[in-house]
Amino acid sequence: MSAPGHRQSHFPIVMRGYDRDQVTDHIRRLDAELRMMASDRDSAHASADELQGHLDDARRRIRSLQEEVNTLSVPPTTVAGMSDRVSRMLQLATDEASEVRANAREEADETLSVARQDAEDVRAETAAAATRTKELAQEHADTLITDAEKRAAEIDAAAQDRAEKSERDAEDARRRALEIIAAAEDDAARLRGAAHNIAMNRLARSRELAGSAKDAHTQILDHLDALRQHLTDLPAALALSDEENDLVSLTQDDDLSLLNRNLVGRDRFTADDLTPAESTDVLGAIKGEYSEDEYQNDRYGNGGRDQRKTDEAADDQASA
Repeated sequence: MSAPGHRQSHFPIVMRGYDRDQVTDHIRRLDAELRMMASDRDSAHASADELQGHLDDARRRIRSLQEEVNTLSVPPTTVAGMSDRVSRMLQLATDEASEVRANAREEADETLSVARQDAEDVRAETAAAATRTKELAQEHADTLITDAEKRAAEIDAAAQDRAEKSERDAEDARRRALEIIAAAEDDAARLRGAAHNIAMNRLARSRELAGSAKDAHTQILDHLDALRQHLTDLPAALALSDEENDLVSLTQDDDLSLLNRNLVGRDRFTADDLTPAESTDVLGAIKGEYSEDEYQNDRYGNGGRDQRKTDEAADDQASA
């Protein structure tokens, strides 16, 4: 018999089943032990076949010797022609044949007995090896099953723990999510309120600024209108009357005449007595003696104040 071929076993993979690598290793060990037992069995059968061949050869030799002995044992047809020597040779041959036959039978019986014993030993060893292998396989299988059941129980417990932890984590996550949502809604409401207040304040400020801008625009337009009117009236205001033209044409002699009206006798001045600078100093001293209006009236006449204001307005307009 030939050894059984190697067969690859495929097991379905499940979540809580046996460990696939451990089962595969165990199957490989069992398969190797079975192949070794099959090899031993084949060797025993080969030895038994070889012993059986030796036994058959011994039996054929015994039969051949038996035939020779039988041939030699046949007596001659005539006793008279047989000599004493032939009789002795025949007797010796008969004795030798009997001895050979006995030896051959004894050897054959011994060989057969040894072959049978060897075959029985091989069968016993094969049966014992098969039984031992089966026991070992059963022990391994029981160990694997026990380990697998223990591992499965541990996996179940760990899975249960993980499931409970996952459920707790999920509950915590839901609670945190609700808290975050509530906080986000509060923040959103607060931000919406703040944004509304800011928007209202900005709107009120914008309206206020718009009103101020409108008022400023109106004031600017009013100032522009007043300025346009002032610019329109300015040429007429700057125009000199006949009396003012006469006042403009007054000379230093006229100023001396005005000065002399306030002096009597030898205190009066002539044009040769004072230089223009001295005349100015004297007029300044006189102005200190009486009011500006009196001086202007004396210099320009009754329209002196109006003329001074006109001159000042002209100076301001020129400065602007």
